[in-house]
Amino acid sequence: MDKIKYRLVFNRKQKLNSEGKGLIQIELYQCGRKSYISTNIHIYPHQWDKQTHTIINHENAIGLNAMMYSEITRIERIEIDLWKRGITPTLNVMKQYVKGNNNQDNPLDFFHQYIDNSDRSKSSKQSMTNTIKCVRKHFGALRWEDINYNFVTQFELILKRDKMNTTTIAKQMEHLRTVINEAIRQGMMRVDDNPFLRYKIKREKPKHRYLTPDELKLIEKQSIKRNSVVIDAFLFCCYTGLRYSDMVTLKSEHIVKENRITWLCKQTIKTGYEVKIPISVLFGGKALALIERYGCVEALARLPCNSTTNSVLKQFIADIGIQKRVTFHTSRHTCATCLVHLGIPITTVQHILGHTKVSTTQLYSEILTDTILSDLKRCKFSK
Repeated sequence: MDKIKYRLVFNRKQKLNSEGKGLIQIELYQCGRKSYISTNIHIYPHQWDKQTHTIINHENAIGLNAMMYSEITRIERIEIDLWKRGITPTLNVMKQYVKGNNNQDNPLDFFHQYIDNSDRSKSSKQSMTNTIKCVRKHFGALRWEDINYNFVTQFELILKRDKMNTTTIAKQMEHLRTVINEAIRQGMMRVDDNPFLRYKIKREKPKHRYLTPDELKLIEKQSIKRNSVVIDAFLFCCYTGLRYSDMVTLKSEHIVKENRITWLCKQTIKTGYEVKIPISVLFGGKALALIERYGCVEALARLPCNSTTNSVLKQFIADIGIQKRVTFHTSRHTCATCLVHLGIPITTVQHILGHTKVSTTQLYSEILTDTILSDLKRCKFSK
């Protein structure tokens, strides 16, 4: 990282105030980027010397020039001090320290300020704020040097004592990691001091909810009576493994016929993976039959928002007597599980689902194992 270069600039935005005066600012230049700090000094255009970057034709010119260059000297001293302390003085870091908003001795205030100024949703901000409040409650005032591996592991133990489950604890630790990463980005902490280089967030293996073949048959039977695009789209995704985001963006151009096989070819919204699904073959061509019944895929893809879609689906599932929590995404898990049950190679299932890693697809192999064990337990074997 290069040393910062400083200079005074006048009326940078080419905009004078109501008195016809322009603002003088201190320009900070580093690695092709610029940042500006106000001197709060306004002068007339004819009072600025472009060659020497000084005030002229002003009764207090000497004093004002001395004051501005004294401020530049002060800022340079801050930069040097940061280098000495092992903190990289980026432009963002410098502005924080120059303005006195560095929260140098109060990391928790820094975390709160970062959360408040972020563009996250209100609920996300509240969730992150609650994590920082929890830290303050149990650790009180923290110094930057207190934020280490021991601090993180102690916080984890506290959350366990508070009877939080693994998933909730993981979310709390994610919040903590986010604000610590931001502190490092802004130069408040060194990269080498990041406790999350050693500490790994513990997570539960995801439990994918899926429908059994019998439950899927029941939905197919009952969907005819409902004549609901939501239910039909859900079934379509059970047959193709598409996510909601990909379903609602389907176009006729994504349906391609090659050598008497009809394919669904689409780049997925979430990962950008290009899926190619033989819908005229997969599950006996049920997905293609749905498109033909609606006339075009756009009509089948015309769904309400995700939350409304899930509400409709939830009510339907309850009405037909399936005792499971089912969301639109359950269709994707159902597709994967059914394919694995049918003995389709795991790499083929990976390509159909558009998983970038085969390890993600292998989770469904574990579901198969669980199902086999469950089925065996229900059987009575002769001794």
